[in-house]
Amino acid sequence: MSRAMIVDPQPEEENVDEIETNEVNEIQQEVEVEQPQEETSLPDKYQGKSLEDIVKMHHEAEKLLGRQSSEVGELRKVVDDYISSQTQSAPQPQHVEPEDDIDYFTDPQAAVNRAIENHPKIREAEEYSSNYKKQSALAELNNKHPDMQDILGDPKFADWIKASKIRTQLFVAADQEYDADSADELFSLWKERK
Repeated sequence: MSRAMIVDPQPEEENVDEIETNEVNEIQQEVEVEQPQEETSLPDKYQGKSLEDIVKMHHEAEKLLGRQSSEVGELRKVVDDYISSQTQSAPQPQHVEPEDDIDYFTDPQAAVNRAIENHPKIREAEEYSSNYKKQSALAELNNKHPDMQDILGDPKFADWIKASKIRTQLFVAADQEYDADSADELFSLWKERK
């Protein structure tokens, strides 16, 4: 029978420790060699600066970036507000009714009437007339009834208007058609009642 050889485990462990120690030493030497190279790869503005100086420079750069970001945000808001105000104030395209095929030769009167009614200057004049009527009615009512706003704000006045069909009709005429006489009648009756 053959005998098995017993190998002493300690010599192998010493070899492993030696190999590991050699590898660690080599890595440390590589790191030490690489560190000076990193310093030389720094941009010129960081060369010769201490760590505190570099941190301070970085902090200042972050502050500047924050200020610039907030300025950009404010400018965006101003531009957005400007754009939205321009789109709101831009004249809306007027609704043009599709023209029926009116033959000028078969019904000239209807064709001319339609052309006049749809003309932008005529519509503008009608709007101007309506605004003038409204302003003159308000001025007349303010002269006769300086307390008009107080009366209109009184809930009892609103209830009194709603209680009568005739008073409701007068109020609608005064409000929608700018009929100063209807409004004057309502205010006068209200004051007499009080």
